[in-house]
Amino acid sequence: MATVTDKEKLKDQPVFAKAENGDKILIYTIAQKAYIYNPTRNVIVDVVPVNIGDTPITISGTDVNNPLKVALVNGTKTIGVTNTLEQRIIDKKVLGISVTSKATAKTSDYQKTLVIDLTGKWGSQALQLATLVGGVVATQSAEDKPVADLMVIVGADFK
Repeated sequence: MATVTDKEKLKDQPVFAKAENGDKILIYTIAQKAYIYNPTRNVIVDVVPVNIGDTPITISGTDVNNPLKVALVNGTKTIGVTNTLEQRIIDKKVLGISVTSKATAKTSDYQKTLVIDLTGKWGSQALQLATLVGGVVATQSAEDKPVADLMVIVGADFK
């Protein structure tokens, strides 16, 4: 989080075009978005994309030396979608998770990408991963439970 103290210094940065002195900038690295909030008017002024570049993303509450084990499951008819998701995780330099298995779902008609906390201990991390992959957190599925901490079932909404 940051506070705009001199909007003139930001005038060369188009993403802050609507920012005024006193506005709060809330940056969400996993979602790659920044929210410009005006506390005086109690409104969100703008939501802008941010590219943190090569800065690694860390899933909070994880340890790079002992990462969360994540199972990827293809819930679509698209062949290789779990490989695409795994590559996206690698490309975004997401630290604190390790893809431990990939499988095909029992059905190929999942509309949404689901992230499931298989142990009941990683709810916050499931939410962070869901944000990263454009999915939603679910509490259960009809899929076989893999040996992992989290399971991502890739749905038709995965882009």
